[in-house]
Amino acid sequence: MNDNELAQKTYDELVEKFRKNSEKSKVKYAVFSIPIVNGKIILAKRNTAPQIGLYSAIGGKVDPAKENVPDIPFPMSGGSYSVMNKGYERLKWTGIRELIEELYHNGEKLSEKEISGLDLTRFNIEDHSTILDTNTGIKCNFKVITLPERFIVGNSTIESNKFVPSKREVGDISELLKIDPGEINPLTKLALYTLQFDHAEKFHGLLSQIPEIKIVDGTGDNFRYIADIEKGEGFYLDYWNQEASK
Repeated sequence: MNDNELAQKTYDELVEKFRKNSEKSKVKYAVFSIPIVNGKIILAKRNTAPQIGLYSAIGGKVDPAKENVPDIPFPMSGGSYSVMNKGYERLKWTGIRELIEELYHNGEKLSEKEISGLDLTRFNIEDHSTILDTNTGIKCNFKVITLPERFIVGNSTIESNKFVPSKREVGDISELLKIDPGEINPLTKLALYTLQFDHAEKFHGLLSQIPEIKIVDGTGDNFRYIADIEKGEGFYLDYWNQEASK
């Protein structure tokens, strides 16, 4: 079997695995944010499945669309157009909402009053990669969010370097530079790896924070991936450390 035939075989396997798991999954779309706080990339250790005990980007499922979402002063991605046509909220809003709720709001849902008072103009949000997680059947959209030093939620001024995390979902919160690469979950590891190439110029000052992630022929530490050749939607990811996913 030559390299092209092997790549096609891997692609077919991962597409089929994603399709089967997507049919079973109640969640179809998720957004994960790589937060930049005071110039540092931040990750959080997961307290819930999948990948319990490993450090991850911050995020969760895309909710049905609601009317009380604030204006988002950033270009809309093609992914947002797609999910909004299916009745879901805008992806950048999912990223901001999940980030605030999980890191600064005890994991509690933002109230309508808090949402209406949010000023998002001081946040910077960049679309990054799309990863189709074959193990869960969820299409995961990654964003890079640079937070201001302070922002307002309701009647409270939040300092972005002072976390009030969801105890149910979030364990330790740490700068990426201080995390052992072996403790980063495969989904986040692939997103960090591709960040070095997809946005190298825009995030040049952050690239030194990303650990060396060894990938040979689409295979890395406990995972493999292949680009979505036909549809160009991102990467299919298959992670093998099943103990960590429980």
